[in-house]
This record gives sequence, C-alpha cells and structure tokens, in this order.
Amino acid sequence: MLTFFRNGGFSMFPVLFFGLATLAAAIAFAMRADKKTRNFIDPMYKVVVFSSATGLLTNLGAVFHYLATKAAPEEFSKILAQGLDESLGPAIMGSAFIALSFLFVAIGQRRADARAATA
Repeated sequence: MLTFFRNGGFSMFPVLFFGLATLAAAIAFAMRADKKTRNFIDPMYKVVVFSSATGLLTNLGAVFHYLATKAAPEEFSKILAQGLDESLGPAIMGSAFIALSFLFVAIGQRRADARAATA
C-alpha cells in the first residue's frame, strides 16, 4: 500500500486529504442523516474527482515529458508501461473514496427518507 501511494507521487496527498474528509462526512451522514452534512458532501465529491483527475494528468504529463526528452528508444515501451501504471494511483484512490462515500450516503439517505416518511 505504501508503494502504491509513493508511486502516485505528491498528487496522492490532496486525494487522500479530500477523500478522507468526504468519507468522514459520508459516515457522519449515515449515522445522523442531517441535511447540513449532505450539503457538504455533494460538492466534496467534485473536489475528490477533480483532485484525482489533476493528479492523473500531472503524472501522465511527467511520464510523457520524460519519454520525449530523456528515454532511450529501446526502453520506450517499458518506461511507458511503468509510467502509466504509476500514473493511475490518484485516480484509483479517488475512485475508491468516492465509491465508499456513495455507499455511506446511500445508507444515510435511506435513513433520512424513512424518517421523513414517518413524520
């Protein structure tokens, strides 16, 4: 796991920070089902998606810059494959945070709907 994080580079830190904040809010929403927490979560999804996309694109840019300026032709395909593998780290981590957050929001929304139906 640490290698996965290290391979993703610096851009993993914003994804981790925003992903944890979104996940914590989603868990809080699942437990309390209050509107204020839900209003915070919805824009945070976008923050996680865009920080993941920024990390992915930054990493891809670094890989292609290296290939264009420093890579030996005989190592091109190996470097490209390894670079693409490492570049996907932010997108993978961000997608995992979004999926888990959606799960907890679904639980909280079910609770909120049940509460509204009985009121």
